[in-house]
Amino acid sequence: MNVFERMNFTLAEAEILEEALARFLSASVGVPSQIEPRVLLGRISSAIADALLGCDDCRANVEKIGEYYFLENPIWERASGGCDILCIGCFEKRLGRALTKPDFIPAHQVEEHRQSDRWKRRIGLVAT
Repeated sequence: MNVFERMNFTLAEAEILEEALARFLSASVGVPSQIEPRVLLGRISSAIADALLGCDDCRANVEKIGEYYFLENPIWERASGGCDILCIGCFEKRLGRALTKPDFIPAHQVEEHRQSDRWKRRIGLVAT
């Protein structure tokens, strides 16, 4: 799933954006005309995803590394320092200990998307 799908862009909206990008590229001076709008759109999508889903400490894209997780509010508030997104490693550094299964919101312990081995160990899906 790309960032535009996560942001609920419809196929029609994505096509309009692609068409606008193609017009922009054809009118731009110094931009190589051989750049495919779809390729550039993919790169822009990836950059936006990295910006939106980057760990506030190390900048790793938490979705790409399999660490898009939810913690119980008291534990998040204790160590997040007002950050929106932290990978598990950076959060644990701030917390001063490893996360454990009760720290995670139960409904989000088994996610549809990829989970890192570190996350699986924390919620008990694999042995430590």
